[in-house]
Amino acid sequence: MLSGAISASSFKQLPTINASSYNSHSPILITSDSSFTSTSGVTTGSGTAIDPYIIQGWDILATTSNAITITGTTAHFVIRDCYLHSGYVGVLLRGVSNGTIQNTSVQNNGAGINIDHSKGIAILGSDISSNTNYGIVIGYSDKVTVSTNKLSTNNYSVYSFSSSNVTIASNTVSKNEFGIKTDNASNVIIGYNIISGNKGDSLRLSSNYSIMSKSTVVNGNTSQLGVGDNQSVSVTGYDLSFVQNNVSSIPSTGNIATSLAANHNLTVSGNSFSGSLAIDLNPQPQSPPPNIKLNGNTFFSGGIDVTSCGYAYSLTPCGNIVISPDNTVYGQPVVLYSNCNGLDINGIQTGELIVVGCRNSRIENLNIKYGYIGIQLADVNDTIITGNTIVSNFGSGISTKLSHNITIVSNNISNNANYALQFALNPPTLYFTTPQTATVYHNNFVYNDAYALIPQGGSGTTPIVKSDNGYPTGGNFWADYNGIDHCSGPAQDICPNPDGIGDTAYQADKYPLMKPYGLPDGIPPSWSAKWKSLVVSNSTPTGLTLSWSRAYDDVGVFRYRIYRGNTLLATVPGNIYSYNDNGLSPTTTYTYSVQAGDWADTWSNDGPILTVTTSPPPAALSIPYWYLVVPSVVVAIALPAVYFWRRSKLSRLAPKKAEPETQAIPEP
Repeated sequence: MLSGAISASSFKQLPTINASSYNSHSPILITSDSSFTSTSGVTTGSGTAIDPYIIQGWDILATTSNAITITGTTAHFVIRDCYLHSGYVGVLLRGVSNGTIQNTSVQNNGAGINIDHSKGIAILGSDISSNTNYGIVIGYSDKVTVSTNKLSTNNYSVYSFSSSNVTIASNTVSKNEFGIKTDNASNVIIGYNIISGNKGDSLRLSSNYSIMSKSTVVNGNTSQLGVGDNQSVSVTGYDLSFVQNNVSSIPSTGNIATSLAANHNLTVSGNSFSGSLAIDLNPQPQSPPPNIKLNGNTFFSGGIDVTSCGYAYSLTPCGNIVISPDNTVYGQPVVLYSNCNGLDINGIQTGELIVVGCRNSRIENLNIKYGYIGIQLADVNDTIITGNTIVSNFGSGISTKLSHNITIVSNNISNNANYALQFALNPPTLYFTTPQTATVYHNNFVYNDAYALIPQGGSGTTPIVKSDNGYPTGGNFWADYNGIDHCSGPAQDICPNPDGIGDTAYQADKYPLMKPYGLPDGIPPSWSAKWKSLVVSNSTPTGLTLSWSRAYDDVGVFRYRIYRGNTLLATVPGNIYSYNDNGLSPTTTYTYSVQAGDWADTWSNDGPILTVTTSPPPAALSIPYWYLVVPSVVVAIALPAVYFWRRSKLSRLAPKKAEPETQAIPEP
């Protein structure tokens, strides 16, 4: 078990010790304590704790070997102020104790620093970048500290496996293919790091007795709005703490996930999450069940997803899960009810509602927006969901699992980034032969990105969902329904006699409504001050692409208007969030704005505004006069062709590098 805590003062940036100039040195090989000699690059020291051997000031270009290899030593040593580059491995330490690498540049190697079967190693204040495979790899080692380093443009920045007592703190980890990964590790502390702009996972922690604390994890995807990394943080293991971290995506609506699949005793406390999915809580059934506690976490545009947890009729086999109300989504508390009967939830303030193992419940008059999943049901029977506004969430509106006889009526479920309604398939086991059942009618479904997941019929473990309440009660309003109302009757064959119900079905809804259900909508759409954005991409001298965030409306956003200055450029449906504007003039400033409209044709007045200047036209091509002479044209074209042919041929004839000397590293 880990004890104590880490603090920022424990990992202050070391003072930089710059060599006045590097001196060239051949690759260094040290195979025993007696090999620490001046010939092997030692500049001073006796190998004791207070007077370690110093290897300092060397520029080692290692094209066919490792730059520095040290094996089988116990003497104290420090490698500092060196430039180690273009080798198989910058520094390989195998079977070594008491080593420090400090203020050293390790670049353009196959792997930067490889710690194998070693103990008492520190990597401090170094620049470890542009290495083909790993920045730092730690295997089968103990008591390793990685602190105050810059790790960038590597494949994995830090990968630790089958190691113990590893501290990774106060590093800047950016623009790598992947951030920090641990496998089969124990007693790992990861703290005060800034992890940003990595293309794959920012953090994948599969360790026991570990703490991830006070780090900033930023998804650095700066592409078009709504696009982000698939999974930013994954945490798996025993006795884990994930405390006071700042996990976010750029843009804020990007898909960022923290997957928490702890096997036993997980605490997630005091974190700040920003991204369309913050925590995916998916521990698998086990005995004894894990203890999972979430408290004091702040979610912006995301939340907690428990719908993927386990394969049983309640969350209990997935863990003893405690989600306290001091977790907030968009400033509103996350509310969890479990194992209840006769529950009446009416008009409470919540950013996300989770109901587990309850019977005979009623959920009404809630306003849930800008979270992840508005309402989640797991193992809930005989429940009515009515009169709620669930709009502009970054996941689904309502998600159910292992639930029966659910009535969803008279709700506004609109502009959610995933399904309006999601009925999960029951797991394929003998215990779940009864499918989920639900009746859905008189709801307004306005431009959810995937609308409702309502299977048509079903058997076995497939949900059976009735998406209307028969005739003349009718079904639901669907914003993209394009049918007409000319007839009436159960078969819609009494014509002409319109009845407010479409003459043809919308998917499984036999009686789709022609207008939104309920009172007239007199409240115009509005924009969240926190998430309101309008950004430009694909900019050229004569065109650009605008992308904007979702607006909010109590029924649903039906349309967006895009303006250039006071000129209306276009009106697009409420599920479109981008627009291409072409025919612009180079080096010209334009002001754009976007407004949202609802079914009643009322329009927002607080939409996002952006001023942008187009780029200048490309410089005119200047052609020297002699290019007009025919023979010179031939030469000018032929020479580059010969050059590239020769270069390509030579590269094929050049000998290939052997594989670097390193330990067998498991596939990450």
